[in-house]
Amino acid sequence: MFNGLKQFKFNFNFKLPFIPQLVYYSLIISGFLIITFFIFSPYIPYSINLKPDDIATSTIIAPRYVELETTSDKLKTENLRNERVKLVEKVYSLDENTNKNIIANIVNFFTIAKKYKSESTLESKSLPAPIKFISKTERNYLLNLNNNGFAYLEYVVLQNTEKLLNQKIALVESQEIKKQLKSRLRILNLDKTAEYLLYKIILHYLQPNVLFDEAQTNELIRQEINSIKPFTTVYKKGQPIIYEGEKVVSENIEIMTALNIYGVKANLFQFASIFLIVLFSFVFLRKYMMVYRPEIYQDKKRFLVIYIAFFIVIILAKLINTFNPENFSGNLEYFIPVTITSILISLLVSTNIAIICGMIMSIFLAIMFKFDLIFFFYLFFSCVVASFSTYRSYKRTELIKSGYIIGLANILLILAVGILKDINEVAWYSYNFIFGFGSGVIAAMITLAIIPYLESIFKITTPQSLLELADLNHPLLKQLMVTSSGTYQHSIIVANLSEAAADALKDNIVLARIGSYFHDIGKVKRPLFFAENQFAEENPHNVLNPRMSKIIITSHTKDGLELANKYGLPKLIKDIISQHHGTSLVSFFYNQAAQNDQQIIEAEFRYPGPKPQTKVSGIIMLADSVEAAVRSLKNPGPTKIENCIDNIFTNKINDHQLDDCPVSFQEIKIIKETFLKILKGIYHTRINYDQELKKLSGEFPDDEIPDKE
Repeated sequence: MFNGLKQFKFNFNFKLPFIPQLVYYSLIISGFLIITFFIFSPYIPYSINLKPDDIATSTIIAPRYVELETTSDKLKTENLRNERVKLVEKVYSLDENTNKNIIANIVNFFTIAKKYKSESTLESKSLPAPIKFISKTERNYLLNLNNNGFAYLEYVVLQNTEKLLNQKIALVESQEIKKQLKSRLRILNLDKTAEYLLYKIILHYLQPNVLFDEAQTNELIRQEINSIKPFTTVYKKGQPIIYEGEKVVSENIEIMTALNIYGVKANLFQFASIFLIVLFSFVFLRKYMMVYRPEIYQDKKRFLVIYIAFFIVIILAKLINTFNPENFSGNLEYFIPVTITSILISLLVSTNIAIICGMIMSIFLAIMFKFDLIFFFYLFFSCVVASFSTYRSYKRTELIKSGYIIGLANILLILAVGILKDINEVAWYSYNFIFGFGSGVIAAMITLAIIPYLESIFKITTPQSLLELADLNHPLLKQLMVTSSGTYQHSIIVANLSEAAADALKDNIVLARIGSYFHDIGKVKRPLFFAENQFAEENPHNVLNPRMSKIIITSHTKDGLELANKYGLPKLIKDIISQHHGTSLVSFFYNQAAQNDQQIIEAEFRYPGPKPQTKVSGIIMLADSVEAAVRSLKNPGPTKIENCIDNIFTNKINDHQLDDCPVSFQEIKIIKETFLKILKGIYHTRINYDQELKKLSGEFPDDEIPDKE
């Protein structure tokens, strides 16, 4: 699908304009605010501000399930409970003090009656008050009883009274009490007068023996109230609350309030806190770049690329979060192609910067998804895998493979998340495995689609774009091969040396090879003035003075830059063209000039520079000098080659040509060993088969056999 991108070239002449510092930092702060807004967007509540009696301009539906008590529900519940409370009977308890007083009064009655009987004749005595309630006939019957009869009568009254008092008596005159008392007295088989007398005495002294039990009554009321569940109103997700054109009533507002969609305002303090997190994250990133990658820190274009990578992922995350269904077995957030950030920055900026940016991007998305710490770890490790899987990726097909690697890593990370959360649903794992793997593949595809545009707009050269120049049919290389075949062959060998050395140093091998192809391209303008292109022809420098020869020799870097601009070569290649000689001395013509002019200034015979600024430029400088020097050796053997390489390296170091190149002495040693190994292979000792045949035929005496070449 994306293979055609190799053949498609963008010729945008986009150039970043000069941006004043104030405007630049204003744009930076604006970028922070935009990023903060997208991260904060899931926290912005959906709010409706209609008032009662307003007309709804659109149908409002419930965004989620809710069950609530409206004012109408509360009123219905309260009315039902009040009706049930009325049916609750009051609770009464026995009043033991009243029972004791009743018994005491009966005993007192019989005591006074007995005393009244035992005293003088009835006519001479006044009637005691306690016995006045009985009739004269009943009184005469009572007083005419003998002691045993009197005592029996008292016993019967007390026994029946106590039996009645064992139950709760709320109303003495109730028919139930009278009926019980008559029934009890009837079974004693007393005469009618005695039965009626006892009946009258008991009813006279009997009183209500109950007290109202407020605590128990209230408990029964509470139980009755609790047994009645409140009326509620239920709205399911998607159910209309109010239709378009309907009048808003208070119940509609209650429902929207319960759903937290009515009159809700965003928390600006929360927005400010997220802004501070974004600000500190980018400050940390800038400080990291300033300390560990100062060359990137000073390049505003690459910082803009980082911004773009962040914006792409955050916008995609926002879209996925918007369409993420709630009642779904999988988690659509695992489909977010967060690794776009790491892949883009790894290819266009640096791998170590990509890891830091991946961590920051993971923090932002974890905040967007409600501070999910486990989700953060998933995102972070996915970004780490993406950064390392694209490290030293030189072909676009390798990016596709990286997408598969990221997808498989995501599956393992999701499995770990599921086990950590104790999830046992097969559907959850199935959906999320698909989302995780798809995230890696989609990230690689999106990166492949947009990276050519970013390369062209920001003039950033990647190994993938450099590979487009690796075709030896490039017009400049074909012209070099035709007009300067010696230089062409020299460039091929320099490319082999440089690529091997860059590989040994874990540097950009593609840049080393392509830069070597084009480093001497300026020689196509005057090929015969360079020794490697002089095949049995007169040296044109023989008729020129040393200064003119020096101008012609050193001008091939300027001529190379002109051709590079004409054919749109990347800046990295242009830098190599201008730096591959540094400020080296054109020693042959300097020494020639010094023979005739003792006052000559050495600086006049040096290349204009600059000195190599990168490891690759330094490697190509050394490879260029070593290849030319070794080529000039007669009968080059291993020892000669090694001594020649040592001299070249020593001269370059002593001449301070590597002072601006970030290469250590240990790395110089590795470069030297790599060159030696390759050149030994090129100039290995060969057997002269003609001489061997002559030896075998006896044509040469043993002591006159020529040395091997």
